[in-house]
Amino acid sequence: MIVIAELIALVTALRNANLPFAVCGGLAMAIHGHPRATQDIDIIIREEHLNEVLEVAKTAGFWIPSGRMPFKAKTPMAMEIYRVSKAVGDKLIPLDLMLVSPALEEIWEGRINGQIGDVECTVVSTAGLIRMKEIAARKQDLADIEKLRSGDAT
Repeated sequence: MIVIAELIALVTALRNANLPFAVCGGLAMAIHGHPRATQDIDIIIREEHLNEVLEVAKTAGFWIPSGRMPFKAKTPMAMEIYRVSKAVGDKLIPLDLMLVSPALEEIWEGRINGQIGDVECTVVSTAGLIRMKEIAARKQDLADIEKLRSGDAT
């Protein structure tokens, strides 16, 4: 899957730059043993590292900016996402950089070591991933929560 190859390249570049991050979203599901189709890459970072992460992402081909997007604005779960994308053939792969907010602080602090392919990476914990999916509460997120809580790897 092309998205996994792009994640591995990005994770390698971020690790080489010594930048803190954690994989979250659909690809974190795969790292936790629940692979499913996804078309984007989601990572969580601290806002003070945004410019450095964007520079590293650019070296990995993610240079098409969409900019900041509020999520759950004006709620206790408010957060911001910065999206930048990469064109691969006729496909656009979005990279969503979730900025640590008060709603995500505990999730950030609870990140763990994981592996994607042969590459070590940092990933949000299962509990953190469930919490992020509870906040988003879309149909796919609710299905993901069920899989994570069941403990059955597929």
